[in-house]
Amino acid sequence: MAGLSEIYEDKLIKANSLTRAKARLPWLFVCMVGEIFSGSVIKFHSETLQAVVAMAFFIPVIMAMGGNVGAQSSTIAVRALATGQLRMDELWCNVWAETKVGSLIGIIAGIIIAGVAFIWQDDYVLGLVIGLSLCITMITAATVGTLLPLIFTRLKIDPAIAAGPFITTTVDVGSLLIYFSLGTFLLKIFGKW
Repeated sequence: MAGLSEIYEDKLIKANSLTRAKARLPWLFVCMVGEIFSGSVIKFHSETLQAVVAMAFFIPVIMAMGGNVGAQSSTIAVRALATGQLRMDELWCNVWAETKVGSLIGIIAGIIIAGVAFIWQDDYVLGLVIGLSLCITMITAATVGTLLPLIFTRLKIDPAIAAGPFITTTVDVGSLLIYFSLGTFLLKIFGKW
């Protein structure tokens, strides 16, 4: 990812290790706190996990795929801002375009993972939960991945350093909330829990 400020980027790229670490550590600590919150989300939904242990098998897929989509969208936005291909007055058009991309990718990946879950676990409700969760997570990740670099740019914070950890944390926590909330809701509706 390219930084937006050539001066800042030049200073950071030529800086010593301590200066580089000091620029990156605050954002990584934010990420660490967020991931602790992710653990709290899992703990809060431990009854759902105990009722349907197979949900645990898909946590890495939901979190990683969401994080990957968010990182892709963020990289595209940061690069476009750095090269001047994207201006701040085009903010909502670009966010909407990435949301549509996230929707297409989410629908395709959601259908595939729903099929895998159904075949692997022989449970159509679990397949529905996992497929819908992944789809919604990917849509959210694409939107957040595009929006956060733009917000950081507006706040005069280099998105090349700040956006990645914020997107990772936001998407991880959000994906778990989506997954377990939707899972708890649908499993109760279909009488599986």
